[in-house]
Amino acid sequence: MRKYQQLTLLLLTVLSVSILVMYKRENAKLKYVLDVVNFFGRNDADAILKLENDTVQSANVYDLGYPMASWQWIGNNFHAYSAFWKQGSVSEITALVVGMPNVAVNFKCFVRFADKGKMKGRFSFARIHENLSKDFKFYKFYCKYDGNMRKVVAVTLTNVDTKQEHTLLTRDLQNKQIREKIPLTVCLDLSGYNENLDSFANVINVQQFFYHYHILGATEFIVYGTKGMTTFLKNHLLRHGIQPNVFPYNFPFDETTQKPNRAIITIDCLLRTSNVAQFAVVAGINEYLYPFAARFKPNTDFYAFLELYEDKSNGGAAQFQVPTRQICISPHNKLILADNNMSELLPKDSEKFYLYRPQYENDANGNDEHNGSDKNDVKTIKLDENRISLNRYVNCTDTANVFDWRHKIDENSLRYIDTISKELNLYLMQ
Repeated sequence: MRKYQQLTLLLLTVLSVSILVMYKRENAKLKYVLDVVNFFGRNDADAILKLENDTVQSANVYDLGYPMASWQWIGNNFHAYSAFWKQGSVSEITALVVGMPNVAVNFKCFVRFADKGKMKGRFSFARIHENLSKDFKFYKFYCKYDGNMRKVVAVTLTNVDTKQEHTLLTRDLQNKQIREKIPLTVCLDLSGYNENLDSFANVINVQQFFYHYHILGATEFIVYGTKGMTTFLKNHLLRHGIQPNVFPYNFPFDETTQKPNRAIITIDCLLRTSNVAQFAVVAGINEYLYPFAARFKPNTDFYAFLELYEDKSNGGAAQFQVPTRQICISPHNKLILADNNMSELLPKDSEKFYLYRPQYENDANGNDEHNGSDKNDVKTIKLDENRISLNRYVNCTDTANVFDWRHKIDENSLRYIDTISKELNLYLMQ
């Protein structure tokens, strides 16, 4: 009888432990779901619907990660990064390329279709940012062909001197499946040549960068470079519905400054988000955008403000210059960058920051030849510092000439900024 009692107790114990484990597992699942859909004050049903819609759209339509950008050798000291296709009466493929200075550009091109077909195109090129670097030249390679309804999947560049062929996958700039544009896409520059990267690319800083822009309304991210993008970090971001597209940045030349790489990344970002995103920014890990009293959502005051510059006859303003502040990181506020209040005067050579409206422009203007330098006719509008600003967080050198930047903005804007900081802190605690 005693043995049966012991056996019964053992079975009850095993059953209790099993129920406890099952309860904890279900509780963890429930907590995960609540974390993902907890968009700070939004209706839960709306949040779930938005998350599901974004996931489906991103996976099936936007797919900003395809094709993956990566530097590839294409012969004769030239390397290509990415390629894009636009269909028209005269269709065109654009490839981003760097090459050694004083090396002749001598290529042929072939268009490759989804049905395995192949067509010879008309090759031309344009030099971009002539003074970008002494160590290399930056080009757009063009492959044009007369109108054809077949879908293009790749372009083959053939070096005329060596006869070597290299094929690049292409991204469609006119995806007909896209019904609604992404409000904001953020392109993060982790290319590896930023002097702030080593000190800023830790887990907390990278996390709060994504959380900050996600709170502003960014639903898609493109990351150029892999530093700091660990599996641990990606898992934390995924809990909040953030799944960045990460590209390696294996730049082929020994360039020690950030500016050339940022220029190349910007062009790839704007082409990749063309006709996909309403707005895009290219930011470093220490650059935080603050559109005062609004988030990147349609039918808001901020959108109405930007639409004041809309010029339907000219495609609208292509880029907005954002007023910039240089914020000093205090030894007491190193954890949360947004909690730093002191600012120093902006250096005269400080880099400008832009909010872009991505839209494909036909650089060829209908001409077959692009040989020469590409013209930059982009319309730029300077925005009011009372509506939007960029905080660039740095380790200040001269703490004697600093001031509290929060005293420069109105109460409504300050209240909005504090709300963003509180939400960011909540994200980090989860």
